[in-house]
Amino acid sequence: YKIQVKEPVLNKAGRKTLVVRFRPNRAQKIRYLQRHNRDLILKARQLGFTTFEMIDALDDCLFNANFKAGCIAHTLDDAKDIFRNKVKFAYVHIPGAWRAIFEQIGLDFPAPTSDKGEGYVFSNGSSIRVSTGYRGGTLQRLHVSEFGKICRKYPERAEEVVSGAFEAVPLDGQITIESTAEGRSGRFFEYSQEAEALAQQKAKLTELDFKFHFFPWWEEPDYTMNPEGVVVTDKDNAYFGKLEQTLGITVTPAQRAWYVKKQKVLKDKMK
Repeated sequence: YKIQVKEPVLNKAGRKTLVVRFRPNRAQKIRYLQRHNRDLILKARQLGFTTFEMIDALDDCLFNANFKAGCIAHTLDDAKDIFRNKVKFAYVHIPGAWRAIFEQIGLDFPAPTSDKGEGYVFSNGSSIRVSTGYRGGTLQRLHVSEFGKICRKYPERAEEVVSGAFEAVPLDGQITIESTAEGRSGRFFEYSQEAEALAQQKAKLTELDFKFHFFPWWEEPDYTMNPEGVVVTDKDNAYFGKLEQTLGITVTPAQRAWYVKKQKVLKDKMK
């Protein structure tokens, strides 16, 4: 099913394409099926978790009255981008068939009564908002995008997220924090260490424990390239060999080539 639009949009690879119905990718499916009411996602780049969270949160708002969802981004520009390209874009492209379904069950399709560039307030009393922080009121659902970056660049704001936004979500609500690794200090690092330890212990999680979700680069199908002409050093091969031996996996030549070429661009940021 495709929604025809006058102007193509850019897909993940930066190519122009028609708008298509959202389909969860491998990593998004795994996280969704293994979810807890407190989830911590430590991940490789560009896996689309914020896209998934915003579409799923939008569903919650449309199908439930008086449902409050929020997203915290690490910069104001990112907050505006997430709202415009993930929330608003999804809402305006909802097929008319869904509006007809609402009519069949005697409900008005929730229409936004407010759009200030950062969120929607719907006619059914629900709302979804994207910003750089949150205080006041109760949230049923909160997603914090790139929390590691917030902790590294804005430690005081990270503390406000923990003491303010987290406390706005009740025990039966949902909090998801996701990020790439951003150093060995700060709240996200501490939470990751604690959640990983609980996972390794196979401990029974309480409502306030974060469940650990790890999505490394070698599990992402898109992280490959043609290895022809790519020089892989002995040092690189030693790293790949350690991965294979420790994890019982195979790092293919195409994966090794992708990693080596990416590392030339990102340098020490690759790790």
